[in-house]
Amino acid sequence: MTPFQRILGAAFDELPGPVRTLHALTTSVHTAGLADIRAAANPGAWLLCKVAGLPKPGQGVPVSVSFHPDGRGREFWNRHFAGRRYASTMEAGRQRDDGLLIERFGPFDLLFRLQPTQGRLAWSLVGWRVLGMPLPAWSRPTIECSESGDGTRFLFDIDVAFPLVGHVVHYRGWLDVIEQVSAITQPGCLPSASPYQGSGQWEACVATERTRPVGRAGGARIAHRRPGALESREGAPSADDERRAWRCRWSA
Repeated sequence: MTPFQRILGAAFDELPGPVRTLHALTTSVHTAGLADIRAAANPGAWLLCKVAGLPKPGQGVPVSVSFHPDGRGREFWNRHFAGRRYASTMEAGRQRDDGLLIERFGPFDLLFRLQPTQGRLAWSLVGWRVLGMPLPAWSRPTIECSESGDGTRFLFDIDVAFPLVGHVVHYRGWLDVIEQVSAITQPGCLPSASPYQGSGQWEACVATERTRPVGRAGGARIAHRRPGALESREGAPSADDERRAWRCRWSA
């Protein structure tokens, strides 16, 4: 059971199809899309975006997000916004955090309340901690996230503001699934660039199979070359095997 299924229970089935798809994963999935990003111009907002890896402003910014469930109730999310990377771990809260989604990155824990409403899933930040210690409510940022669907496309809308600094960044866009992996992989096994940087194709470093087109965006044709089976050996594949199989480059 995924963190989202555990928290939402029967309400999970009421979510739009694309939202259910990305929150009911048992294997790793790579997605890609585009986003429109607005960021505040003040120095405080710029510094926060830089430190936290939040996206830089722009229209039609290439986005890729990979989701890696570990089979033990956690998910590793890796986001790339035109070269800026943000990685975190998602899990369902327990005991004092029961009913909340916990996003962990670095020393910080962000606690979100999830609410399905009017064909979308809303996230609201209700608490945060550093090194396991709760931080005062007055210091807490305001983070509002909305997830919905359009056909098979996953839509997201996220707004971030901080006390004293004010509005920091607002970004909205879409994602399409470009590859689903047949087995759980190590977190961090990501394409090394967005598939929207000009025309070309993914080239996996080992055991590649056929290339199949998966869509277009921004006028660029997307193709993903799927890794084949890892070398047969006793025991489970090592972390090095997994990384080697998924280390790809975008070849123009």
